[in-house]
Amino acid sequence: MKKKLDLIRFVQFHYCTGVNLDTFKTIFSRKRWSEKNKKVFLYNVVIGIVTLAVLSLINNSTFGQKLLNDLYDSIVVADFLDGAARPERIVDNLKLVEFDPFTYEHAENRGFWTPRHTLGACIERAVDLGAKVVLVDFTVSRKVPVYLRDGQALDENELFLATLTRAVAKAEASEAVIVLPLVETAPPDDEYAHKLAALIQAHPAVVKTGLTSVMTDRYDETVRNMLFYKVAGSTPGPDSVVLSMPVLAYLYASLPRPAADQEVARLKGRIATDPDFTGAPLPGNGGKVVLYRYDPDRECLPAKLRYRIADRDTYARFGVDEDPFFERRFRPAAWLSQSQDQSQDGDKDAIVVIGSTNPEMGDAHKTPLGVMQGVYVLANEVNMLMKAEQINQNLYLKYLTDICSILILSALFTHIPLTLSLMVLGFLISSIRTSVASYLFIRFGIFLDAWVPMMGICFYANIHNFVTSYIDFKTERTKCA
Repeated sequence: MKKKLDLIRFVQFHYCTGVNLDTFKTIFSRKRWSEKNKKVFLYNVVIGIVTLAVLSLINNSTFGQKLLNDLYDSIVVADFLDGAARPERIVDNLKLVEFDPFTYEHAENRGFWTPRHTLGACIERAVDLGAKVVLVDFTVSRKVPVYLRDGQALDENELFLATLTRAVAKAEASEAVIVLPLVETAPPDDEYAHKLAALIQAHPAVVKTGLTSVMTDRYDETVRNMLFYKVAGSTPGPDSVVLSMPVLAYLYASLPRPAADQEVARLKGRIATDPDFTGAPLPGNGGKVVLYRYDPDRECLPAKLRYRIADRDTYARFGVDEDPFFERRFRPAAWLSQSQDQSQDGDKDAIVVIGSTNPEMGDAHKTPLGVMQGVYVLANEVNMLMKAEQINQNLYLKYLTDICSILILSALFTHIPLTLSLMVLGFLISSIRTSVASYLFIRFGIFLDAWVPMMGICFYANIHNFVTSYIDFKTERTKCA
């Protein structure tokens, strides 16, 4: 009974111990600090510095990476919702032609594979409408079966090659570029694959090949980073460097085709010959777009993917009533029905991404927003580069924030009682998932390293305050007795 009364009196002691104007005067006047407060302040500073050092060490551990991933996912959602209310955060000339389940269900092949003749027609239509870059998110190096239509054999492979050949000829004249996935080595007996390879080799100025592979996190297979390039093949040299499709789209959309060809050759040569290559700025946007080497053992903020474009179900799941990308998303039938006179002004010099949104095609990926089809991941990568929205960390601002947060919180928690410090701790933890924290991280890249030291000081301060306050409480009781 006595212990229960002591606990009640202890809680009452703290709730009655408030903070007044004199408390803040003491905080900002070090002459009024007692020797005890000076020692506590130094302890808090040390704890903040140690927490910051420990954080830098555990970032690459499994626990640290999972913590960073959780924090990143929460701010990606906040950033996505903010972008959904601002259509201007999606580049104006980006179009999406999606082969959705409806398209497959009504295809002549009954949806067992992507209708190649329809795909070829969509590519040709994009060039006809004045597109500058056409990204094809389909593996076209493998032939599809031949089937009967009206009693006659229909070879979609030959139809696709014929249509693609026409599109390449038109793109040659308009200086457009068609980007296909990296073509696999053709089997000796595959006539279609050899014809496709010959077409690509005959028109290197028009037909480019790049990476479509997404970068999944090794801990939970979630797509959080984009892949800029990879070195493939056993023979070292510029030809072994393969740039990703979003990087190619950015270069050929931002520069004239000859200038983009020169930039691609320069980047490949530098990557192949410089063993210490870590990154290089790309032309346009004032050097804000940077190509980085991906290292799975290091955190790379500029490789973090920002999501602006999603399917209708994702927008609805997050309570977004108006789809900001609605007018730039087309089914193949709607895309092919457009004439040059009917097309929108934005089709001129557009980046047209063509891909599948049919879940049965097996191109679904886990993202911070939920499961998303690969063509949407590709579209978001293109948009991030075109809008120059990579996360570039300002180291000076980061270190200034670290120092200021450690000093201010160390002084604050030296003078405030346990109850108030618990409230401040709860506020800081809850603020991690707010739009303010999202803005700090996205704009300056300082969120993860600046707030964790604050929490470290808070935890220490609360433990220290609890112990010292209990001692003070017992002392007061002894004096009163």
